[in-house]
Amino acid sequence: MKLQLTQAFPCTPAQMWEILHCDEFEQLLHERSGVTRETLRDETIDGVRYIEQSIITDKEIPGPMRRAAGMDFITYVQISEINFATNVMKWRVIPPTLKDRINISGETRARATATGCDRIIDGVVEIKVPLLGRKMERALVEGTLETYQFAGDAARQVFEGRTEL
Repeated sequence: MKLQLTQAFPCTPAQMWEILHCDEFEQLLHERSGVTRETLRDETIDGVRYIEQSIITDKEIPGPMRRAAGMDFITYVQISEINFATNVMKWRVIPPTLKDRINISGETRARATATGCDRIIDGVVEIKVPLLGRKMERALVEGTLETYQFAGDAARQVFEGRTEL
């Protein structure tokens, strides 16, 4: 199942990348969506920023899907590579269970516009679990899009609260 979203931000692509990984944004994201991100790795090598984060949400997985997933809440590790020269972040999600049956990956691009920039998210969610896979994909895409909306609002609030970046 496709995961696609475009969001407008009143800042440059470089500012957007910085805001989406600052402490102030992390706090707002947690308050609004219940998502907690713990950074396990964060280093920049030759203009590419490598980030590995443990993601924990406070959203319970519905009953039948909970049994199939083997966990009560959505948790995963996200590995991201942001290439600042191209303004493209490639990302993939590593779930704690069903690793051989779940593929969640994609890329996020930042494109400069006359009023700031657009964040363009293009990904795929594939869950190969008999009878429940498609339902799990739909629920995950819907929840992820909702979280991206919270994240977009939080990022805009951080930008508006700053006098200089």
